[in-house]
Amino acid sequence: MLKTLKSKELFGLSLGVLILVSVFNFSEASAAEPTRIVKKNASWQKITVNTSVGRFETQIITVNLTNPKLKIYTLTGNPTDCKTNCRVAPLKAYVDRVRGFAGINGTYFCPAEYASCKGQTNSYYWMVYNSLTKTFVNSYQNKFNSGPLIAFDSENHWHFWRQAKDWPGRPQFEKQYETKLRALFSSGPALVVAGKLVLKASELDAKQRTVKGPRCGTAFKGVNVYELCAIRATVMDLAYIMKALGMAYAINQDGGGSAAMVFDGRYRLGPGRNLPNVLVFSEYDFYRP
Repeated sequence: MLKTLKSKELFGLSLGVLILVSVFNFSEASAAEPTRIVKKNASWQKITVNTSVGRFETQIITVNLTNPKLKIYTLTGNPTDCKTNCRVAPLKAYVDRVRGFAGINGTYFCPAEYASCKGQTNSYYWMVYNSLTKTFVNSYQNKFNSGPLIAFDSENHWHFWRQAKDWPGRPQFEKQYETKLRALFSSGPALVVAGKLVLKASELDAKQRTVKGPRCGTAFKGVNVYELCAIRATVMDLAYIMKALGMAYAINQDGGGSAAMVFDGRYRLGPGRNLPNVLVFSEYDFYRP
């Protein structure tokens, strides 16, 4: 079933509230003494999350969506579809391009060092919107995409589709919600939907099920968006982490050697591989009219 949500619909009048830093419910997620950096409308912290499947060191970037200066960007190396030798760059290069204060790696892709990626180097399956060029990558493939999709509009409200193939297209989206599209990416699988852990082991490949490594994702709770990377986890572990933290919606992104997080001008995780797409948060407007 298609479900589309916006932060203003989910959180009502809370858009007038100033959130300085997220406060987790530690009855669900206990933490060791965290290492943290707190800014006016964003924070980074390193905590240990207790779940029913173990304890996990986790890095979390929290961004207040009600910040009136906030600009959200999804950025791609190539502005349109690319089959091989696609452009990649370090995460921080993308972040610096829009004078961002935070960023995280994007979708799974086919890295150059994988022999199986010959002929499709640095390409990826998922649809991503380039916020600067106002173009889509992989819009045709998205017609067959059963993974989730997240979009942000010009008021920084977020919209979630359980299946990306149900995305109506930019003109219909902007007409329906009387807004402008600012950022969009599909990735997967979905981890938490409407507060429920929805990930099934059958959706994962062997590495995702068994290999403990960096696992990253995007999640929503209250008036905040969260970028998380668990340091030694499987994708299923990441789903339990999101659930333990009380996230309302959460999706998986790339991890492993691609995992990277930037906050307040430096890498907090990574840099990892050069990347073909990323998610960046800024307070500077580089959108085209």
